[in-house]
Amino acid sequence: VYATPEHLYLAVYEPGSGPWRVNSASAAGTRVHKFDLTESVARPVYDASGRVDGHVLNSFAMDDNGENFRIATTQFEGRNWTPSSNLFVMQQAANELMTVGEVTGIEPGEEIYSVRFMDDTAYIVTFFQMDPLFTFDLSDPQNPQQLGELEITGFSTYMHPLGSNHLIGIGEEVDPDSGIFEGMQISLFDVSDLTDPLMTDRVVIDTGWSWSEAMYDHHAFNYYGPLDMLTIPVNYEGAEYGSVSFAGLHAYEITPGNDILLMGEVDASALIDPTVEDYYGQYCAQVRRSVVIEDVVYAISAGGIIAAGIDDLASPYATLAFPDHGNCDQTWEWWM
Repeated sequence: VYATPEHLYLAVYEPGSGPWRVNSASAAGTRVHKFDLTESVARPVYDASGRVDGHVLNSFAMDDNGENFRIATTQFEGRNWTPSSNLFVMQQAANELMTVGEVTGIEPGEEIYSVRFMDDTAYIVTFFQMDPLFTFDLSDPQNPQQLGELEITGFSTYMHPLGSNHLIGIGEEVDPDSGIFEGMQISLFDVSDLTDPLMTDRVVIDTGWSWSEAMYDHHAFNYYGPLDMLTIPVNYEGAEYGSVSFAGLHAYEITPGNDILLMGEVDASALIDPTVEDYYGQYCAQVRRSVVIEDVVYAISAGGIIAAGIDDLASPYATLAFPDHGNCDQTWEWWM
């Protein structure tokens, strides 16, 4: 689902195999339905439908800038199901969404991991063992153009605009030779020259295993502009397999042209009863969301809320533990 104040779009994948398949594998694709949401209608009103090849990653892979609907997809072809990606521009004609411009066959062998549209520009990240960041000019809807490519290790699963000339990416760092994931990463990209995008800095949490909910859910990604501060949940792997040594929040200062600087950490482990075994205690303590109000950061988890000043995140002002954590208070024997 993707929506603007004026329009709602539903993207429905029609597979080439299985009980809901279309007539043939070559006809597999995504059907897009457009609805009117303007104040002139009392409820959503159906406008038009269209179809493109491939499937859509998420709502960030769709965009409406007025007359043009833009959508990025990945499709799999051949007996080996080789992926490639596409970018389509569609316009409404009567009750049909027509493709008026396209870029197809983007980086064969790789599939889309993240997309971001900004005005007449699109950014697409694909991945196999390297992470190309592609830039596209959409100013001419009938002739979209790929302008630049940046090839780096790992990949970004979410991209966030920082002003008009920079992007923050969050995802995984990957060893290009072995394909082994080396830890979560945060990257800063300079896209002021669309023909030559640059990565100006990257921070990797290389503890052997690390992750953040912000990698897969943008609601956990909180960039607070007045303080140039990014706050995200972070979890580290412990020495024992399956355990977590850190569950909490990281805060970074990120500004265009400068390095990504760690401002501090909020440890949320105290929110869970220490008698609960480490595996479930730490997972339940993990931060899910964060809020910044003036100079105070609030880290919110299933276990409770921690309030800390930005100058000393390691020494919270206050902690509120929730009295009932549901299954988080159960011991290992209960789970078995």
